Amino acid sequence: MCKLILDGGDFSNFTTISNIFIDTYMPQANGDYVKIYLYLIRHISSLSKRDFSLSKIADTFGLIESDVLRALKYWEKKELLSLSFAENGEISCICIKPMIGNHCVMKGVFSMNNENEQDLTNKPVDNEPSESQEENNSTVLTHNDFVVTDIVPDEKKYSKEEFKKLSHNPNIKQLAFVAGTYLGKPLTQLEMTDILYMSYSLKFDTEFIEFIMEKCIQAGVKNISKMKKEAKYYFMRGIKNKNDAKIDENIRNIIAKKVYEIFNLSSKEHAPSDLDFIRKWSVTYKFSDEFIFEACNRTMATLRKPSFSYADGILTKWYDNNAYTFEEVALLDSIHAKEFKKKMANNLPKPSKKTVVSKAKARKSNFTQRNYDYDDLEKQLRKSQDAKIKDIVKEK
Repeated sequence: MCKLILDGGDFSNFTTISNIFIDTYMPQANGDYVKIYLYLIRHISSLSKRDFSLSKIADTFGLIESDVLRALKYWEKKELLSLSFAENGEISCICIKPMIGNHCVMKGVFSMNNENEQDLTNKPVDNEPSESQEENNSTVLTHNDFVVTDIVPDEKKYSKEEFKKLSHNPNIKQLAFVAGTYLGKPLTQLEMTDILYMSYSLKFDTEFIEFIMEKCIQAGVKNISKMKKEAKYYFMRGIKNKNDAKIDENIRNIIAKKVYEIFNLSSKEHAPSDLDFIRKWSVTYKFSDEFIFEACNRTMATLRKPSFSYADGILTKWYDNNAYTFEEVALLDSIHAKEFKKKMANNLPKPSKKTVVSKAKARKSNFTQRNYDYDDLEKQLRKSQDAKIKDIVKEK
């Protein structure tokens, strides 16, 4: 059995878990899978190298090795780690990968050798195991360089010259005019700095910033600082223009509400993982609302309970088969029904030729045939009758 080597790198005495993992990945995962992922993160945060194996992980949680392997493959499918295998089929490397949508940055690479730790932030990351590692048949757990593009920028302090120059930009003037109109007063220097932040740091265009202001005013928010906070929230969710914001709003207010209604869930607060599924169906797969609702209705009819992953399986199958009309879906259903019927027929046990007998033969073989000698029976009958007659005569 391969030994797994956990490389600690620079972090010790604490374990950092991304909110993205807690909000997006953890709610959908099996409890044992979550334990194993956290266990790996915990040990990679340790200073000293730790030799361990799948069996040791299994023993820690009272599982079997196949359960541990299944958990690792689950997280690999979710793209939170990658696995490499040796020639004998055993795991040779576990590499932790950055989370999609993770807005927390961890600079640097966890060193393979603690004795010669160095800053590898600007060096390319090689996820492949080294030749020496393969020869030792050991598994190395490392971190990729966590470089995330959607990190919320820090607020910048402008000099008087920079502030004056940027404030005279026509787009900034227009935004200041719109904001002043909404608030009913001229903007202060601090409020102007917030507008500069949305425009230059977040790199939002004028149309999108005006859209954010309008949404906040409609919600009763008349504070530039809170508008900036809302802009940051859009940025963290990867929404950087008005069109994306409207799609997100449609997903939250219309599609998500109906999906939650079908699933008999409370729609007061949508889970981020649920919205990710709905966004995938609507934006990536480009399915109509009716198709999404149909998949959810089928999920409830089959499972009798809500399951976003099951509905995702239905929609992914339609997407893979390019089914975008209900007629095409009906055709897929027909093909599936035929394949299922054929599969069930093939799975039925087939009797051997020796055991195949006709019903008539079976009935015939249920008892032993009797052969009678009718002449002998007639003699016995006559003898019996003669004996009875003699007895009667004697009595008289």
